[in-house]
Amino acid sequence: MKFMIINRRHGDTKYEHSAGEAGYRSDEIKKALDAGEIEAAYVLLSGGHVYVVNADSSYELAGWVRGNPLFDGSETEILPIEDATVFLDAWAKHVG
Repeated sequence: MKFMIINRRHGDTKYEHSAGEAGYRSDEIKKALDAGEIEAAYVLLSGGHVYVVNADSSYELAGWVRGNPLFDGSETEILPIEDATVFLDAWAKHVG
């Protein structure tokens, strides 16, 4: 199943803001995107980030959520999502 994971900083934790750290995180995200582990990744300009993953189990989902190195400094929301066309096609069959 597909999940949107939204993390908003709560400001309790300080992070290293070096160019090296930013470059490292960018490279790790690119690898995960290329491998298909993450479907999409965005930053919130107001602070935080959003990513979309496919997880087959709660264990796998927990790995994506709790394995995030910024997890301790974030409020996290997890939303199950579906591609709009898949949902609408299924809905059309159901009501049709």
